[in-house]
Amino acid sequence: MVKIYTLKEDTNVNRIILNYSELTYLRLYIHNFNDTVIKDFLDIDTKKIYLIRHNLHVKFGSKNWIKIISKAFEKGLIKREDFIESTVKRLSIEKTQIIFDKHICLESLTTNELKSYLLEFYRSCENEIMKEKFHKMKLDLMSEEIDFIKYKYQSLMVPLSISGKLPNFKFFKKINQSIFYKLDVSNWFNAFRVAFQLNILEKRDYWLIDLDTEINKTAEKLNAINKLNTDYYEKKNKVYYLLNKLYTDIEYSYLLNKNVFPKNMLT
Repeated sequence: MVKIYTLKEDTNVNRIILNYSELTYLRLYIHNFNDTVIKDFLDIDTKKIYLIRHNLHVKFGSKNWIKIISKAFEKGLIKREDFIESTVKRLSIEKTQIIFDKHICLESLTTNELKSYLLEFYRSCENEIMKEKFHKMKLDLMSEEIDFIKYKYQSLMVPLSISGKLPNFKFFKKINQSIFYKLDVSNWFNAFRVAFQLNILEKRDYWLIDLDTEINKTAEKLNAINKLNTDYYEKKNKVYYLLNKLYTDIEYSYLLNKNVFPKNMLT
C-alpha cells in the first residue's frame, strides 16, 4: 500500500511516500498503541521499528509527531473519522435518530431548536468522554504532573531554543512515565488528547474555530438535506456524518492547532 502526496513546506522532500509498515505504524500510534504492540503486530524487531520512525521523521521533514500527524491528516494519508471516540459515535447514533425523525421526516424543528440539539450533542460528548477518561485513570495526577503537562503543551508554542531550558523537574523521566501510566497513553499526542478531554488543558484557550459558527454551519447543512433527492438511508447517513464532523472539527482545531508546531521532538 503506497500513497504519494506533494509536500510544499519546510523540507526538501517533494513527495511523501508511505509504505505499508510506515502507514500502519502511524495509524496504530494515533490509536494509542506503543512500539512493543506495533512491533508484534507487524512481526518485526526493535531495530526495524526505529527505522520506521526515522523514515517518518525524514519523509515529513520533522521529528514533531503532532506536526507529522497533522500533515498526514491534511494530505489524506489518514482520515480523522477513523479515530473518532466510540462515545462520540454512540451519541451520534442516538442524536441522528432524533434529528432525523423531527427535522428530516416531520420538519417540525425551528432553526434555533435544531441548533440547541447540536449544542446539546456536543456538550454531551464532552461530558461523557470526560467521565469515561476520569474513571479509566489508574491513579490521580499529582499537581507537579498537571503542571508538567501544561508546560509540555505550552512549550510547543515556541521552540525550546527561544523559550529557554526545561523546568527543573527532579525526575523528568519518572514524571513522563507516570503521566503516561496514569492517563493510560503511549505517547504525547494521546496524552494531550486525554488532557483536553479531562480539562487539564483548557480547550477554549487553544481552539481555532468558534463553536457557535460551527453549529450554525452544521445546521445549514442539515437543512439542506431536506432538499436532496436521495433515499431515507442516505439522508440518515448524512445526518450521522455531520454530527461526527461537528465534534471532530472542533476537537482537532485545538488538538492539532497549527500554531503548536515546534522543532523539538515529541515522543
